[in-house]
Amino acid sequence: MSQFLVAGNETTTATLAEAMRQLCLFPEEQEKIKNDPSLIPNLVEESLRLATPTSNMWRVASEDHEIGGVTIPKGSQVLLKFFSSNHDEEVFEEPMKFDVTRENARSHIAFGFGIHVCIGQLLSKQEMVNGWQTLFQKLKNFSFDADPDQLKYMPNILLRGLEELPIKFEKV
Repeated sequence: MSQFLVAGNETTTATLAEAMRQLCLFPEEQEKIKNDPSLIPNLVEESLRLATPTSNMWRVASEDHEIGGVTIPKGSQVLLKFFSSNHDEEVFEEPMKFDVTRENARSHIAFGFGIHVCIGQLLSKQEMVNGWQTLFQKLKNFSFDADPDQLKYMPNILLRGLEELPIKFEKV
């Protein structure tokens, strides 16, 4: 049960916070959504791609593999770097750029893939879409209320999330 609580809460809230950080850093992206709210689902996908709240995941090799000239024997524990994969230059043009109009934003693996895909991903994405729709209907002009260079992430090898995000905004 605790896995569901962590997976269903930490990843969604971390992605919402990271998306808000990106929108504050890049007000032109905020303006795009304000002018075209149909971009909100892509905002969610791009935020998941760029921030990847579950940045790493442990797995055990089910058979011998060779990756980049390195042999990984069956039974070895490996740490998959979803965060790194979601910044692959062969998949994403300008992978470190936040772009709410990115055409292949959904190509991320923030929720894993194959038989290891997160069963709650659709719920999480819908919660974020609903949250952003509500925020953009009621608030505007998001900006930092503290030095963005002083923001800190929680120390965690698996999950990535901000400790806090002081912002200011105006009512619509």
